[in-house]
Amino acid sequence: MNRKLMLLLLLMTFCFFLLFGCYSSQATEPTENTMVISIENHAHFSIYQFEIDTAFTGNGMAYADGSRIKKGDIMSMVFDNHQDFTLKGNMLFDFFLISENNERIYLGQQNLTLKPNQAYHFEVHGTDIQDVELVRVR
Repeated sequence: MNRKLMLLLLLMTFCFFLLFGCYSSQATEPTENTMVISIENHAHFSIYQFEIDTAFTGNGMAYADGSRIKKGDIMSMVFDNHQDFTLKGNMLFDFFLISENNERIYLGQQNLTLKPNQAYHFEVHGTDIQDVELVRVR
C-alpha cells in the first residue's frame, strides 16, 4: 500500500512541475560562467516555440507540455562558458519562432558579444506572422 501511495505522490509532483514549472514571468539571470538570451512574447498570434541557432548549436525553447507561449511569457536560453562554446568574442545568432501550424518563421540575425555574466533580452511583436518583429530591448 505504501508503494502505491509513494508512486501516486511522485506522479502528482511530476504533473505539478510539468504544468506549473514551465511558466516564467522573469528572465533567467546569468552567472559568472553563463550568458543568457531571453525572449518575451508580445505577439498577438500563437507561438509554440522559439529557436536560436549558432554555428555551434541549435536549440529551442518550448513548454514541456507543448502548450503555446502566452503573451507576456519569457523564455530563456542559457549558454555555458566552454560547455556550449567559449564566451569570448562575437557570434551570429539566428532567431526563429514556431507557429501553431508548425511553421518555422525566421526572425532575424543578431551579432552578440560573448562574455560570462551577460544577459540579452529580446521581445517579439506583431499582429500576425507577416508582420512579426524581433526587437532587442537590452
